[in-house]
Amino acid sequence: MPSLIIRMRDGVLYEVIDQNPSAENATLCLHGFTGSAASWEFLNAYTENTRLIQVSLLGHGNTDAPKSVRRYAMSQQLADLAEILDQLMLHKVNILGYSMGGRIALSFASCYPERIGKTDS
Repeated sequence: MPSLIIRMRDGVLYEVIDQNPSAENATLCLHGFTGSAASWEFLNAYTENTRLIQVSLLGHGNTDAPKSVRRYAMSQQLADLAEILDQLMLHKVNILGYSMGGRIALSFASCYPERIGKTDS
């Protein structure tokens, strides 16, 4: 599946795989440390009725790895995810994460509860 490159307001580029973009329900998939958007490829065969937004988090996959440590703050990563969803015109999503991605998923759900359908970690 080809990936999209989404540019944040500050110029940071994120790799995103948007699987089944015409599906009604969307799930944001967040990988663990050293993973990438490709970590979720196995789900594609089982979720033909679900839009899977598979994001490579900062410093992973083909997403930029900014030099500034401040760019990796949890609040900044959560804002990036919200911006990615905005650019994909998605207001509410389910969210799925494991390991580091699970921690980010729970933090996102805490900070943006109005944007979450379900959380699985």
